[in-house]
Amino acid sequence: MYSIIIPTFNEEKTIFQTIQNVKKTLPHSEIIIVDEQSKDNTVKEAQRHEKVRIYSKPFAGLAPAALYGITQASNDECIVMDADGQHPTITLKDFTKQKEDIVIASRYISKGKINKWSHKRKFLSKLGTLLAKKSIPQKVQDPLSGFFKINKKTVQYDISSEGYKVLLSILAANPKAKVKEIPFTFNDRRAGQSKVRPKVAIDFLKTLTKAYTTKYDTFLKFCAVGLTGVLVNTGILYFLTEFAHVFYLLSAVIAIQVSIFSNYTLNRYWTWKTKKKHFFKQYIQFNSISLLALLVNITILYLGTESGLHYLFANLIGIATGTLINFYGNHKWTFK
Repeated sequence: MYSIIIPTFNEEKTIFQTIQNVKKTLPHSEIIIVDEQSKDNTVKEAQRHEKVRIYSKPFAGLAPAALYGITQASNDECIVMDADGQHPTITLKDFTKQKEDIVIASRYISKGKINKWSHKRKFLSKLGTLLAKKSIPQKVQDPLSGFFKINKKTVQYDISSEGYKVLLSILAANPKAKVKEIPFTFNDRRAGQSKVRPKVAIDFLKTLTKAYTTKYDTFLKFCAVGLTGVLVNTGILYFLTEFAHVFYLLSAVIAIQVSIFSNYTLNRYWTWKTKKKHFFKQYIQFNSISLLALLVNITILYLGTESGLHYLFANLIGIATGTLINFYGNHKWTFK
């Protein structure tokens, strides 16, 4: 059994026909209308149908409306679709043949297409899709599709999500989910006006930022730990040299080792949250990669400066390269 979630806002001219088409295609499915308190007769038109569950609340966009519908669904398999006729109900049967955690009706794979879009709208859609694709771990061609199926038993979702691109937030939150795309033809609206407004663009940017943050969460934490390491290194170097009167090069060696140990401890328990034992074995691995990254940094600094680059610019290139080596080395070896 399937639950069909249809978010609505001012769809009085299309909702009755959409529900009718869903009933013809999947006669035994549960239909849930989640309305954003439409100003027209959308709810009344939906109520003309029997056995349709209707919720009308002041949702902050399509995403929270759709997610609320999913939480209210009686079935694990939930399909989200638009009410305006842009999502053909014939595709619902294609969804029922798929067993993956997330199934996406895609406009941008083979046999998928879009009807009657202006060049401007196509350009904006392609641009948004390109940005969205880079923000998630899955290789998905249409992460902004509003027509998709999820298994709510195996897929995590955040009910507090805002905006209109609910699928993007779901993909970002489920990097290990099994995902499949199926082609469909995106139709023109049967009636009414597009909901695309400046606020939608702002909400999309918020969702996109959250998706990028989720994808690069480990790397961002690693960089944050690195900054604390700089403070530890500088503080110990200054203390040993100025107050303990240790020769500055020896102070530097001690400061480097203490900062490496500090970075290792924070990365082990915060960045990667590893539960493995072998604390000192991993420390040796972490230390080895850190020293390799330091060697690469110094080498690039030397070669870049000798080639005519300003030494500060050459050092920045060295730091960036060393950071990437440090991160991926530990990600793939120390904390794998």
